[in-house]
Amino acid sequence: MDWASLPNPSHLPAGDLGNPLDGLPSEEPGDIDQVPSFRYLPLQTQTREIRILYLRGSHGENNTPAGTLRHESLDSKPQYLALSYVWGDQKETLPIFVDGHRFLVGLNLYSALEHLQQRAGTHDLFVALWIDAICINQVDNTEKSSQVQMMGEIYSSSQFTLSWLGPEADDSNLAIRALDYIGEQCVEHPDGPALQERCELFTRILPESDTDEWNARFPVEAVVALLNRPYWRRIWIVQEVILPPTVFVVCGELITTFGALAVGATALLELPILDSTLGGPLTSRIRPLIPVYKCDPKLIQAAFHHGATGKKLPLASRLQNITQMGATNPLDHVFGLMGLASDLDELGIQADYSLAPLELFTRVTAALLKQGSRQFLSRCSAGRNNGPSWTVDFSRDRSGEPAPIWNYRYKLYRAGGSTVFQRALSVEGNILRVSGAVVDTIEALGPLPLQAPDPIGSYLASLEEFAHSACPGYGSLDRLTDAIHRLPFLDMEVALFRKTGRYNKRLGQDSATRYFAGLRESTERLEIALPHVSVHAAAITAIVNHQTFSTVEGRLGIGPVDTKPGDLVCVFHGCEVPFVVRPTPDSTVTSTGKWLWKKQELHCTLVGESYVYGIMDGEGLNSGVKTDFHIH
Repeated sequence: MDWASLPNPSHLPAGDLGNPLDGLPSEEPGDIDQVPSFRYLPLQTQTREIRILYLRGSHGENNTPAGTLRHESLDSKPQYLALSYVWGDQKETLPIFVDGHRFLVGLNLYSALEHLQQRAGTHDLFVALWIDAICINQVDNTEKSSQVQMMGEIYSSSQFTLSWLGPEADDSNLAIRALDYIGEQCVEHPDGPALQERCELFTRILPESDTDEWNARFPVEAVVALLNRPYWRRIWIVQEVILPPTVFVVCGELITTFGALAVGATALLELPILDSTLGGPLTSRIRPLIPVYKCDPKLIQAAFHHGATGKKLPLASRLQNITQMGATNPLDHVFGLMGLASDLDELGIQADYSLAPLELFTRVTAALLKQGSRQFLSRCSAGRNNGPSWTVDFSRDRSGEPAPIWNYRYKLYRAGGSTVFQRALSVEGNILRVSGAVVDTIEALGPLPLQAPDPIGSYLASLEEFAHSACPGYGSLDRLTDAIHRLPFLDMEVALFRKTGRYNKRLGQDSATRYFAGLRESTERLEIALPHVSVHAAAITAIVNHQTFSTVEGRLGIGPVDTKPGDLVCVFHGCEVPFVVRPTPDSTVTSTGKWLWKKQELHCTLVGESYVYGIMDGEGLNSGVKTDFHIH
């Protein structure tokens, strides 16, 4: 495959973006250093006004971007393009003209405006744009709150969106041509029913890893540089690429569709899974691509997970799946997704920039739990946000933290039985009340949590030794062995590619024994292991930065890294996994380590979710002490 000779993608209709418009100034701007600063006029909220920037085309020797702002009602269905971009460091700015006045913008936006004024055409043509940094008065929190509430409609009503990745750099043209080509090819080979066809495609276009042909080598460095651009990791940009009818990606002078580029990048990132599913036919070809697999373009992952353009889903789904993205203001980790949510009225959540982050996060968590989105308890950790232990800090950087045990997309466990969660929950002030049962008490901690670059095999050997000495509660050696074999994988098999779609499932007996034996003898460290990447990834998901433990009743489990002896293992009605809680100091304990409750009420803090062999299918509700939990 000669990657260097691929043609440039051409998806945007030919011709200038600019149009002649009556009533807009046509005179040349003055000296940018001699004009006063721009001042906003207020928007009329009752008529749902927004501002639209009419950017002028190139205008002679003075090519400082220049335009005029007009107020338009969204109800009048104005015609405009939306610009999607990364703000960048706002300490470095350059001036542009807005209505003949000086207006400061960040360097990345300035470069985008320079590009767009060239595409607008001559100085008597204008391109109508909606740009958040210009069209919203960013220092007016009242206006900003009102406009953010409308932002989903602003993007979905645009003619199309231009995603500005930035100027050409690091062979970005080569990277875009390669990803666009792969994306166009893979659209014809879906990853469910056409696995073999997709495998044949990559066999054809990827060389063996030892090739010396320069033009056959895949442009790894260029693709890595492109996928590591900040654009792919900003929270606001998610709705900017999901809601519009069409999104064109612009990088330097190249333009392609977001869909083609995203399909190409996703196909590359999932090659190890495809290779593992089919038994390793691509291993030698994809080994040179390991730097690509270390990229994390979360925007592409978020867009693909949520499917069709313009589709709205419950806020719970958005917050559960769109994580680890960047935002300057912590509030934007919620507000930046509101335009994608279908149930804001039901939840009673509105954009309000006067709120403190903790106040917003507590309100949102309470609303989601009352709605029945109980999986958010799996994202809570005591002492992390100086608020209630059940409050989710949606702004927290979770890199390095373990992946959730409870994945709501796959119904793998039923520790809390089939009871209805909403009926067993209430929020009173900062206390969450939920019913369930206390099942056991944590007695001892196992091996220190696995950290990169620890060898997996030696960790599993330590786990075996700990379990045999501390977990006599399973009644037979066979059951204890089964518990040990399933724990490193959370009793879960990662099976991303199947003809019927993508899914995870509980481990079969043979699979648990085989996978454990393979990793038990492994000297592999925590890095990509080919071709058994799915098994390896499942083990890493389970045991990295999780703490193993034994209980008073002799059970084996794994939970939060800050789990302590004396913590309680409990199940909440309607929750799929057990949780670890820590009783408040006024609780009492017997000499056997079992807790006593007055009126079957327990005041505690939430430590986090857990996996405990033997209680993942409702057994704990029958054997435990029925309890009303007051979680602080």
